[in-house]
Amino acid sequence: MRNLVARMPVIEWLTLAIAVLIYAGWIALTAFHAQVPLPVLIILGGWLVAWQGSLQHETIHGHPTGVAWIDGAIGFAPCRYGCRIGCIAEAISRIMAPR
Repeated sequence: MRNLVARMPVIEWLTLAIAVLIYAGWIALTAFHAQVPLPVLIILGGWLVAWQGSLQHETIHGHPTGVAWIDGAIGFAPCRYGCRIGCIAEAISRIMAPR
């Protein structure tokens, strides 16, 4: 039993909460964009896009769960133009590969 517990990944709950906040914020801004003043929309939208890019970076490196398919699902949805997690992960793998 102790071995089973030792092999279970540690879940980073704060990172998961931030992921929920990012996607909920993005959905809310998208749904109510007509009611949000443009400067606020630009600032909050930019903040959420940058934060989601950081979240995608974390999921590539095995956060928040350490389970690749779950982390990939968390970071999958692109909140910015066409930067899917797969192409980002592939580019990082090429850069980090030993020559």
